Amino acid sequence: MMLTLNRKKKNHKIWYSGNFSTWGKALLKSGGYSDKSILEKVLNSTQEVINGNATYEQDSVLFHESQIPSYLISAITLSHNSSLEFYKVLDWGGSLGSLYFRTRPLWLNHEKNTEWHVVEQDNFVSAAKDSIELGNLFFHRVTPDENFDLCIFS
Repeated sequence: MMLTLNRKKKNHKIWYSGNFSTWGKALLKSGGYSDKSILEKVLNSTQEVINGNATYEQDSVLFHESQIPSYLISAITLSHNSSLEFYKVLDWGGSLGSLYFRTRPLWLNHEKNTEWHVVEQDNFVSAAKDSIELGNLFFHRVTPDENFDLCIFS
């Protein structure tokens, strides 16, 4: 199998090249989101947030002031009904809870009745279950068979 794609338009500098017999062999020579160093950076940043040294992290970058995008404010406000016994969020592709920490000020008064469920890659879920213990933040490899009040697809 010959893998070749050269695309250089304007500012796009995406290119692939090589002579690999299978996609798997090409993948071994590449990097991506499943790279261990990415998980380590995100885990370290998330620990800083949990320890109170930052408000939230995004892509392993620490932020010290809460900046919640208006679309998230609207989605959480419209989907949260104060008469609900539990408010349940499904965050598909939610890293180690980036949006959980980022949006926490919006539902902090109802934290005991809020569940935030993150669906992520196996390596992120394993790291989260080993290192992040919060009573209402849960990590899954597959989407739980439950009902949710808000679903976020990151």
